[in-house]
Amino acid sequence: MTLKKAGLLTILASGATSCLIYLGSKVRHGKRHLLRSLKALRPVSDQVRQVRRDTETGDYVLTLAKDRDFRILQLTDLHIAGSWFTHLADRRAVQAVSRLAHQTKPDFIIITGDLTYATLQSLNTNNLGAMRAVRRMMRKLHIPWAFTYGNHDVDTLTTAGYRKLDSSFRRTDGVLHRPPIPGVSGFGNQVIQVRNADGSLNTALVLMDSHSYIWNGLNREYDKIRDSQVDWYEKKIRDLSSREGRTIPSLMFLHIPPAIYREGWDRYMSGDPGVSHHFGKRRESICCPEHDGKLWESIQSLGSTRGIFCGHDHLNDFSITCDGVRLTYGRSIDYLAYSPHHHSEYRGGTLISLKSDGSFSVFPVPLPRRSVGLGERFR
Repeated sequence: MTLKKAGLLTILASGATSCLIYLGSKVRHGKRHLLRSLKALRPVSDQVRQVRRDTETGDYVLTLAKDRDFRILQLTDLHIAGSWFTHLADRRAVQAVSRLAHQTKPDFIIITGDLTYATLQSLNTNNLGAMRAVRRMMRKLHIPWAFTYGNHDVDTLTTAGYRKLDSSFRRTDGVLHRPPIPGVSGFGNQVIQVRNADGSLNTALVLMDSHSYIWNGLNREYDKIRDSQVDWYEKKIRDLSSREGRTIPSLMFLHIPPAIYREGWDRYMSGDPGVSHHFGKRRESICCPEHDGKLWESIQSLGSTRGIFCGHDHLNDFSITCDGVRLTYGRSIDYLAYSPHHHSEYRGGTLISLKSDGSFSVFPVPLPRRSVGLGERFR
């Protein structure tokens, strides 16, 4: 090797080392900013709501107070990445979650997927670290919570797969999460019981893994709820209904909307009297599976599930009733995949209020643009 080549290689190696050191310092800088934001969070309540387990089913159980409705705050598509490149967007997302929680003071929070966004776009593939930040944020709020996975929580180049990510959750995080069910496709499938003060079952909250993608030849399509999940759902509903002596009411939560969302919206736009509109708009395409498999047929047959709540399509926030089932897009948080400077009207949360008789109401919770200014002190 000539001295000239050796010198060039030395310069390149030195430059690469300097770049790595610089990037490393930026990563630490970004993490420090995010950690400061998380430390500044204040609990919504000084008392953590008591959660117990059903000794027969193992389901988590939450209880309504006698004097008021049970409030569930649905959040979706937080897209927290945890990298130096995204620390401003991450701080905005953290503040938005805190504002919504303090504004609505929910009894329970359900995040319907894409909690994290560790992708090449965010210059970070460490989804385990990003999820650690989400766990810390939720722990600081002192509100029991649960979640479903989205298609970005485990992405093409993320360092942790579903099993490793799933095993990272601890009871101290305040999260109601169960390990994979043998023979049932996916992670995070579970039923959470909401019971009245007298012990009767008010509503079963069904959380489902909507998976990610499937390949159809050279084309990538969105996956659907698998048959094994539908079979599990049917058995859970029938078993609980048998115990209660009636068909129990239930609500379903998942990330990717079932195909009935697209069909229902098309029917509404064509004037179908079987579909009614409550609020919100379709601002972008409904990205869903080509068909629902057995899911919608099962929902109609059982007559238990009265509402479905999803995320995924950030600009959509409509809520319609189709053939007796309320179909609602949750308002999203994301400041990464979509520009933080546009489309601010879709950001926020969705509040679900359960009555003692099992009926429910749904309210969109807008996030005012002024409430996410980074110059404001975090609550």
